[in-house]
Amino acid sequence: MIESNKNYYISCLFFLFFFIGWGCCYPYLSLWLTETIGINYTDVGLVYSFTAVIAVCVQPLFGFISDRLVYRKNLMWMLAIIITLFAPYWIYVFAPLLKVNVFLGALAGGIYIGMAYGAGCGICEAYIDKVSRASGFEFGRARMFGGIGAAIGTFAAGKLYGIDQNMIFWLASCAGVCLLVIVWKMQISAHKQDAMQSRKASPGYPERRRLAAENEEILVLRDLHDRRRRSI
Repeated sequence: MIESNKNYYISCLFFLFFFIGWGCCYPYLSLWLTETIGINYTDVGLVYSFTAVIAVCVQPLFGFISDRLVYRKNLMWMLAIIITLFAPYWIYVFAPLLKVNVFLGALAGGIYIGMAYGAGCGICEAYIDKVSRASGFEFGRARMFGGIGAAIGTFAAGKLYGIDQNMIFWLASCAGVCLLVIVWKMQISAHKQDAMQSRKASPGYPERRRLAAENEEILVLRDLHDRRRRSI
């Protein structure tokens, strides 16, 4: 019970800080690109296009890896590290590259934000869904904190944007540092992992129905065979 509550609160915090980072960056990205970098709206659309394409391309790969890793946190660590490095990459790599070559800059930004927040949502939701089933809490209750985090991040970034436009990305990196601590604290006990694996290995309801029907058919055939022998 204690472990279930712990994993529930940790999952809530992960969604909270993940979407705080999302709320800091994504809603203000087009404004930052036009006002700070000075590119036109066509080039802004190019950045968003690369973001969407990268997210669509890597999600099936991450889904396959997530199924293989089961409860290992490799992808969660990767996601937390990417978000932690968001501000340095965005300010010192992406912005200068975008001023030199719009296409390469859009590609670099699309890859990073596509992996951080495009495919990142699927990574954390898939993992925490498995944690919720192993720990016995409702996934939807933890996921609700994602909406709260997005609202907090968007509000805070709106205040910081008027002070220093780059501060919104540093706030996202601070959220990434919190995610590193949260991933470190998230644990699933060995016996619960074994229980979940055995549950997956056991036949499901459709399989049990099929086996029951086959057994019933065998009994009917055996009964018919016995009656035929008696009649002979």
